[in-house]
Amino acid sequence: MKCFTHHDADAVAVCKPCGRGVCAGCATVATDNSVSCSPRCAETAARLGALISKSTRHAKATQNTQAIVLGIMGLATVFAGFVATGVGRGVLWSAAAFLLLVALRYGRLARTWKQAKGE
Repeated sequence: MKCFTHHDADAVAVCKPCGRGVCAGCATVATDNSVSCSPRCAETAARLGALISKSTRHAKATQNTQAIVLGIMGLATVFAGFVATGVGRGVLWSAAAFLLLVALRYGRLARTWKQAKGE
């Protein structure tokens, strides 16, 4: 791959936002170690990095909330299973088991975000 600006120079990296090849003379390294071909792409890369960071923070909170809501729904379904009779009891207990297993999964996912961030 050749540099987008200097067509005779070999590219040493690829611009993160636009995907163009950049040579050592054109490359601009940002604080997150991403490479950009221009100040405009460097600004775009910085905004993209901030967006990814914000998304990561929100993912943990969302998964915690989902785990709590699904756990409450699962417990309510267990109670309904005790009240129900006949085939309905089995259906409700199956639904409760499913809800509680999904709640546990979301709880584990939220903990992995916590461990990844070192909290």
